[in-house]
Order: sequence, then structure tokens, then C-alpha cells
Amino acid sequence: TAEYFDRLGLAPGFVMAVLAGGLQFVGGLLVGAGWLTRWAALGVIGYLLIAIWKDHARWGFFLNWVLDPTRGHGLEFSLILIGALVSLVVAGGGDWSLDGLRAKSAASRAAGRARLRGRG
Repeated sequence: TAEYFDRLGLAPGFVMAVLAGGLQFVGGLLVGAGWLTRWAALGVIGYLLIAIWKDHARWGFFLNWVLDPTRGHGLEFSLILIGALVSLVVAGGGDWSLDGLRAKSAASRAAGRARLRGRG
């Protein structure tokens, strides 16, 4: 991967490969758990946009279904992922995510404090 990133002009290749792998792994875990969903989705969107810019756009729109070794994969899969991640940035992780549970808990605590102030 580091050698491939060097060929794409993303030097130093080793550092970029470690950053890309870490971003994909940690971003996927955070989005999957629903913790810091919006920020993790933005990070992965940034990675995908760089991948489209540096590699996928030159191969056009379609994936390499026949696995031709002289041709790379197109950009439609990355665009679909970006669309899904944009919806997470706009809507958030939802009620069942860790972000949603944390927001419910914070709202519950705020409502409790408001009730206590009203009685005092």
C-alpha cells in the first residue's frame, strides 16, 4: 500500500498508508458504534474524496467487475459511500447510537435540573 501511495504521489507513502488505514478502521468503528458519528463520517468522506481525486476518477464510473489487471476500479462505489456518510453527517447517528443515548441522557438531566429549579 505504501508503494502504491508513492506511485499516486501521496508521499511519504508509508505514513499515508498508516494514516489511511487508521482512518478507515477508527472511522468505521466510530460510525458503526454511533459515537462522534458526524465527525467520523466527515473524516471518512475526506478520505474517499482524496481516493476519487488521486485514483478512482481516472478509471471512470464503473467498477472493474472482470478484475482486469490493467484497469483499476471506478468511482461509483466511493460515491455511494459518500452519499451514505453525508446522510449521517446531516441526520446524525440516530436514537439507538451512542450519540443518541448520550443526547437523551443529557436532555433528561437538563429536564431534571429544570424541575428542581422550578420547585425551589
